[in-house]
Amino acid sequence: MMRDTPDHIRKKQIEIILSKPMNERLRMTLDMIDFARETTHRLIKRQHPEFTDLEVKVELFRRTYKNDFTPEEMDRIVTWMKREERRLP
Repeated sequence: MMRDTPDHIRKKQIEIILSKPMNERLRMTLDMIDFARETTHRLIKRQHPEFTDLEVKVELFRRTYKNDFTPEEMDRIVTWMKREERRLP
């Protein structure tokens, strides 16, 4: 992993984050997850303007969880997503 932040600055950042109350750290984490998801969603739409909303959701899922599932599991989940499209947020 490439790091563009010097170690002493990174340590200070961690110190500041750990000094915050747990609920604020949780909120910060959830905000970062939302930001990453929204950014990836926009990137997929820009790369594939022809994709339907479902296809964007499937690709977002694939990119997010590509290291968490085997290809077979991924295919089963995607099949389920397509079948349950009307119920997905």
